[in-house]
Amino acid sequence: MASWSPASSSFFINDGESSGMSSVFRFFRISGQHVTRDDSIQKAAVRRYRKTVGCLPSAIDPNVWGVGWSADGKQLFLLVQATVNESCGVAEGFIGLIVNVSDNSVAEQLTTSQTTRRFRSLLPPELLQKQETFYSPKHTHRNNPGQ
Repeated sequence: MASWSPASSSFFINDGESSGMSSVFRFFRISGQHVTRDDSIQKAAVRRYRKTVGCLPSAIDPNVWGVGWSADGKQLFLLVQATVNESCGVAEGFIGLIVNVSDNSVAEQLTTSQTTRRFRSLLPPELLQKQETFYSPKHTHRNNPGQ
């Protein structure tokens, strides 16, 4: 999936690397006729998730998905989630990040429930269904970054 900034100064691509099961966030800045890839947002999101969850060094980095923009294009919204294999954390639990595009800083980190409430319309329906099942009264999980 690709998404163009409302400010027309950048765009992102969720690169599934041909798997459909994972995502690497690719961010691009536009200046005049030049387009430059900026990996710092992907790296910051991975660091933040690994620290929040307490990943082992051997765990595979989480998936980072761009899910939307603020109306003015000054912030972007990310979903960071464990991978399917050799993961850190559980796939049903995730964090949301609101990132300032100007300096790549994380303006806010959201729990799973906060992310679901604030960005429900931007999240894939399959993810919401899994998340609702995961947090049903019959299922109680610990060590989840999002509760």
